[in-house]
Amino acid sequence: MRAVATGGVRLAASDEGYKELSKVLSYEEVKARITDPVRTFEIALDIGIMGVLYHPRKYDWRIVPDPKDRWLLDLAFESRADYIVTRDRHFLDIESDLAELGFAVLTPPDLLHELAIESH
Repeated sequence: MRAVATGGVRLAASDEGYKELSKVLSYEEVKARITDPVRTFEIALDIGIMGVLYHPRKYDWRIVPDPKDRWLLDLAFESRADYIVTRDRHFLDIESDLAELGFAVLTPPDLLHELAIESH
């Protein structure tokens, strides 16, 4: 979030992304890992405040096997993103195909590593 706050990273958000965040936060295995609900709320609030909200049109990305996940590529395309940051296997498995579209697919730890390299 520091990189977003200082302008080093532009965070693209969408209504579908907020729905996904709410859904994932309701998973029992995720709730069990949240040790500091206040910090979780602060991060969610930061995403809402500092993210640039997009309302992308829906495309038919047949490259993404799960139609329920296509919103992420819609958002990446409309926002002209450099990275898609996810742990979703659907995106990690098609990383090379997405690279041809101009998107690097990174897991959150990979993004943190990339940001650390860029700051040196």
